[in-house]
Amino acid sequence: MIPSEHACPRCIVALFEGDVGDTKLLACARCGGVWLDPTASRRVARELDSQVHQIARQFAKGADAPVNGDSHGLSCPVCSEALEQKRIAAAEVEIDYCSEHGTWFDRNELNRVAGAVAAAKSVRDAVAAAGSTPPQKRRGEPSLPDGMLDEALDRVSGIFDGLG
Repeated sequence: MIPSEHACPRCIVALFEGDVGDTKLLACARCGGVWLDPTASRRVARELDSQVHQIARQFAKGADAPVNGDSHGLSCPVCSEALEQKRIAAAEVEIDYCSEHGTWFDRNELNRVAGAVAAAKSVRDAVAAAGSTPPQKRRGEPSLPDGMLDEALDRVSGIFDGLG
């Protein structure tokens, strides 16, 4: 990873940039945030790239700045336009994105989103493997309507489809 010309939307310090396979990422050593371009942002919702997530974890672990949860006023590190916010309920995070240039994940958000996607896929795959029989519901646990798991996974993946 080398210093880049782009500034962290959160800290306004120089981001580090690097390529992991065909994924270009920018990361902040101060706050642990990670910027992914639109292609990489879409891919994170479909497949887990262990190297990208490892780098995100390393930057998060080494970060020393507290992350203020207020995302209003953050700017795209590429075009400096205001970032939009989108809540991903399954991961319990609010991501910041530029529809042209990519997505900003605050410290640990990338791994939380990827974990939520992996969990949804795992449940969907388990339901599919069991045929049409849904998993046994425990007492007091709400039942899921047919197709709800696929719909939730499609919704998380769809957040990134409008980028770039």
